Parts: sequence; C-alpha cells; structure tokens
Amino acid sequence: FIKRAGANRIGIYIFAQDTFTQTPLTTDHSILFELMDSISFKVIDHSESGGTAIGDALLSSSDALLKSRIPNRDQVIILITDGESSYGID
Repeated sequence: FIKRAGANRIGIYIFAQDTFTQTPLTTDHSILFELMDSISFKVIDHSESGGTAIGDALLSSSDALLKSRIPNRDQVIILITDGESSYGID
C-alpha cells in the first residue's frame, strides 16, 4: 500500500486499550517503512494498555485527518486489527 501511495500522506496509529501515534500524516514513505518494521506486540505495554479499542483508534485517526484536511481530496482510514473491540468507544 505504501509503495503505491504516490505523494499521498499516510499516518500510522497503533492501539490496544490506548491509541499511540506511530507517525503523524507524512509523505516521507521511507520513514513509514522503518516505523512499520518496528511495530510488534511488545511495542505496547499490555499490562498498562491491554484490550482492543477499535473505536478509540478510529476516533484518533479521523481526528488527525480532520485537522489536516486538504479540500477536495478523499481521505481514507485502513483499519488492521487482530480481534474484536473489547475496550473504549463502540
């Protein structure tokens, strides 16, 4: 997906019970590849932030899109999760 994104901005948000900005919206795709490689289960302290808060992650990412909206441009959120929402906003 990143390789085909052209000059489009991409941000990465990781989440469990809490949502963390791995990278804000950027066109620097080389840093996105580096940061993607660093994502693992161990990145988040699951004793402090266990669960799956899909709604919260969607709110965080959509807020970022709204704050940096480019008029007349489509915006998309792609959600990748390992399970059902078990925490936070539905």
